[in-house]
Order: sequence, then structure tokens, then C-alpha cells
Amino acid sequence: CCATMGRRGPFRWGLALAVVLVAQHTLAGDVRLYLEDTTQFNIFFFPASQHFKYAEGTTYKYNYEGKIDITLSSAEGQVTSTDIKAVVLLTQQAECNLVLRLQNVQVLGANGKKYGHIPDVEKPIRLNFHDGHIEDSICVEPGDSQNSINIKRAIASLFQANLKNSYETDVFGVCPTETAQHKEGNVLVIQKSRNLNKCAYRETLRQDFFSTTFNLNSEIKSSPILNGDYNANLRVKNGILDQANVIENYLYTPFSVGKNGAKAQVVSKLQLTGTSKDNPKIQCNQPRSIIFEVPHPVIAPTSNVNTILNAVKEVVKTIDVVVGEQTAKEFFTLIKIVRASKKVDLLAVYNQVKSGVGFGDKQVAKKTYLDALLAAGNGETIEVAITLLKNNELNEIEKKLVYIGLSLALLGQRGLPYEAYLGIGNLAGRYCSQHSCQNVDAVNRLTQKFIQLLSDGKAADRNEENQIIYILKGLANFRYLSDAILQKIIAIAQDKKAPNRLRAAALETYLADPCKDKLRDSALNILQDIQQDSEVRIKAYLAVAQCPNAKVGNAVKALLEKEPSYQGKHKRIRNFRNIYCTRRAFRQPN
Repeated sequence: CCATMGRRGPFRWGLALAVVLVAQHTLAGDVRLYLEDTTQFNIFFFPASQHFKYAEGTTYKYNYEGKIDITLSSAEGQVTSTDIKAVVLLTQQAECNLVLRLQNVQVLGANGKKYGHIPDVEKPIRLNFHDGHIEDSICVEPGDSQNSINIKRAIASLFQANLKNSYETDVFGVCPTETAQHKEGNVLVIQKSRNLNKCAYRETLRQDFFSTTFNLNSEIKSSPILNGDYNANLRVKNGILDQANVIENYLYTPFSVGKNGAKAQVVSKLQLTGTSKDNPKIQCNQPRSIIFEVPHPVIAPTSNVNTILNAVKEVVKTIDVVVGEQTAKEFFTLIKIVRASKKVDLLAVYNQVKSGVGFGDKQVAKKTYLDALLAAGNGETIEVAITLLKNNELNEIEKKLVYIGLSLALLGQRGLPYEAYLGIGNLAGRYCSQHSCQNVDAVNRLTQKFIQLLSDGKAADRNEENQIIYILKGLANFRYLSDAILQKIIAIAQDKKAPNRLRAAALETYLADPCKDKLRDSALNILQDIQQDSEVRIKAYLAVAQCPNAKVGNAVKALLEKEPSYQGKHKRIRNFRNIYCTRRAFRQPN
């Protein structure tokens, strides 16, 4: 039997899978199910492995070699290479849990130059493996860094050989995969191929200055795009992965035709070298996705003042009456440098830019630098912006730009512009989109500030209405609502004496965390009350439609059957049918 850890989502995929497995058990009698409902994992049991036979308590030792070659079609013979070498230890534990550890990790640049040690790279991860399939949720140790986890995600993905599904989920995302297999004596040979551009949830190129659609099949690309192909050859000997070779080919084709552009090839090799009896004790208790996560920038350990100043000067040089053709390129370089700089260096640069020493146009230099701070938007730049606000270094227009761009302000400040509430919510939302916000002290304290600002949620005049609406919109930007704030929002939404615009704003705030039972039940009660204003009911419907369950489905069905008024009804019918069809599509097997 095998246990697998599944991530919980708004539609509770674990529960859906449990229903499917129970149905299979009833019909065929060949699948056993065990469901353990915990705060972190759903655990299921699958049939015993057929193709793979890793022995419990055994560690399999592999040599890993990876090489990245980057070339330009206009520079024949010029290749930039990076090599990665490591020893990979894969230990089979109970219930199909595999522990992956790395040792002797080396990153080599041109001419064999060694790069520094990668922090946390030797910390183990735990993954779940059954008959070649690796689950999309892994477990990591507390404090493991993003770069370290990404390396282990990539190496863990080499072990996947899902022969029963046309999709695989690994470091690249959820990818349609063509698989073929044949036997060579006692060796099972598995060949896989993918078009990486078709992978869902794959990291995409970030365009800071423009975004446009593109035709994937067109020979002429009007937008820079990275084409990626993946080919893998795995050799499984006596149920154990003996060798894996993966080749990724990338072509970056900005404004070009055919295969002209920057090329990159990534070759990964894994070779079994031996086994040993081992059962390491690990502390992997934090669930993470196996899909690649964009790491946060690493702050420069030494002073970066001169580098930042030079980058600002390069941007200013390109600006005359209007921006020049090189301005965007130089400004993007400045943003990257600012993101990797410390607060003390950023403040030192601001003081020098403010003085105008070394700059032909003082005002352009200052505005350019402030724009870069806003665009960088990480923790260090936010602290700099707050310092500038506290010290009254900015004029009114610059203050508003900071409130909107850096997304933070002091909530207790008098005369705070409404834009600040939206900005604060955006900042919290950015954090909560990359981290779990449950029991985070900073988020809880920020929520308490909003609770105080909402007071009793009742407005004496139009200005107070506007303020409450902006506060609610700021909360909606959190994308997470703690239990402490729920009752305040619900009270506003359910208050029939409150202005409809306040109630509508409160219901829109429900969308920040629509799977909260209290919010869903509240919205459903408002929807079912036919005496309510139609605008409010439609907002309530949109809230429950974001995270429906069986109770919502039955209630909406009953409502559609007995609804005496047709105002808003057709919208709900169309939307409900779409949701129903979507759920059915997700339940269909691949």
C-alpha cells in the first residue's frame, strides 16, 4: 500500500479523490482507502507498486551531473557553461515515503571556477512515490531556503516515470507528457517528451514594461518568448531506477524568425552507484509544492552604494526631454540592483541623489530613483520608503505614489489618503500569496489595525462611507482573512439598514477568503432572502460561487426552482451551469 499527501484547495480535491476511490472500491473491490483528515495532509492508499521495487530501509546512492550551456546564434563557438555535481541519496521509508538528500553539491562556472556553498542544500525533503508517480506535495524541514528547495525539486523530478497518466506534475508544473516504454532484457526503458510551453503553473517570463498576447505557432514572434522542449530517457533495472538522462532545449527568440536567438541546453544525468541499509531521522513537517517557486532576491553582503549610483546615472543619461530607446533597459538593470541591496545602502544613495552631486538633472535623478524603489517592492525598499515618509522627505505626489506603489503606510497617521488602504492590502496580499499567513504576528497586528479603523462599521456621513469602503477593499487585497476580522465584515454585509454600497463592498471582501465557512454561510443566507436588494443578492451569489460545496449547490438549485423574481436569476442560472460543467470536467479521468 502507498500513502500520498495531497494539497488542500478551495474545492477540496482530497475529498473528491476519496469519493472516486470509494466508488472504485465498491465496483471493483481492488482498491483500499484510508483517509486521515489532518490540518496539513490528506493521506490515501494506492495499489502496490508494479514497475518499481524500492526496498524499505534501503538507501540508493546516485551520482548527479547537470550542465547548462548558453549560446547566441550570432556568436558561433562562444558558449557559457555552468556545471552542477552532487551525490544523491534516496531512502525508501514506510508507506511509500521517499527521503531525498544531497551531499557534496558543487556549482562550477567557466574554467572550473567554484561558486560558494548553497545554504540549506543538504537538508532533506520527503516525497511520496508510488509506481513511478510522485505526488505534487513534498515536505521540507523548517528554515530550508527557496534556492535549496528548488534544486531538490529538480532532482526529485528525475525519478518520476508515470506510466499510467498523460500528465505529470513536477518542478516544471503540470505538464502533458508523451510516454513510451520497451524492454531490453531485464531493463525497462522509459522515454518521455514534453513541450514545456504547455505546462500549467510553469514559471513564465516576467515583463515589467509590457504584456501582450502571442501566437505560439507563428514563425514571427512579436513578443519575447522562451520555447522549451524536454526529452527524458530512464532505465529501470530490476525495479530500481538505474539511470536517467534528461535534455532540455530552450530558445529565446525576441523579435526573430526561426531558430535565431539565444539558446540554452540543460543536460541532467543520474547514475546509480550503490545501495546501503539506512533509515535517516528527519524533521520534514512543512508541506510545499513540488513545482518551482521563484526565489526571493539574495541581498548583497557588501556595500552596494557605488553600484546603485552608477546604475542611476546610466538611466539619467538616456533621458533628455523624453525617455530614450535605452531607458527601459537601463531602468530594469537599476531595479535588479536595488532589489539586491540593503536598506542602509539604499538610504545612502537617496541622500546623495537628493543632493544632486554628480547628476546633471537633480529632479530627474530623484524621480528615477524613487520609481526604482517603488518598482523593486521588496522588504528592504519598503523600509526605505517608510523611513522617507516618517522623515517628511517626500512631497504630496511622491507620498501618494509610495502609498500605491510600495503598498505600505502607518495606519495611525492622520489624514491618510484612501490609496494607502489599498496599498497596505496589496502588501499583505503579496506576502500571503507567497507564505502561509495563519498565526503570523505581523499579519495579525495589521488585521487588528483594520479592525480598529472599521470601528462599529456604521457611517455617519458620505465621507465615513467612503473610508469604510476603502478599508474593506484594502482587506480584500489581503487574499486572506483571519477569524478576528470575520464578524466585523459579516455584520456590515448583513446589516439591512446599512447603505447598499457598504454591504456590497463587504460582500466583495468575502472573495479574499471565500472558503471560510462563516463567510460562505453568511453569503448564502443573504442570497436566499428574497426580500434583500437585488444588487446585494448578486454580490452574495458571486461570493458563494467562488467556493461552492454541496450545501451551496442544493441551496442554489432550490432557489432557482422557487425564485419568484427574474431579476438577476438568468445570471445565476448561467453561472451555476458553468460551475456544474467545470466540476464535471475536473472529475473526468484523464
